[in-house]
Amino acid sequence: MRPDLALDSSITYSTQTQTGGQQCFGTLLSVCGGPNLGDSTSYLATSVLTYTLNDSLSTHVRFSFYDRMSPLVIDRFYQSLLLVGFTKTF
Repeated sequence: MRPDLALDSSITYSTQTQTGGQQCFGTLLSVCGGPNLGDSTSYLATSVLTYTLNDSLSTHVRFSFYDRMSPLVIDRFYQSLLLVGFTKTF
């Protein structure tokens, strides 16, 4: 790309084991027991395009997509987010 234009991207992945059947406030899940409801997986992809207007002013456009897949229908969701902003340094 050009010196005044930068593109940064990242992708992350995580997994979480869900248990259920008992309330486990203040203790470890392994102590509480309950059935294993399966694993939830999450993905996050983010890209940022930054354009430097001059030495003290730049603008950026950021797009993020988050997706969580769960064996529980109520815990499944996704989100798309677009942000546009300016950064001024003094």
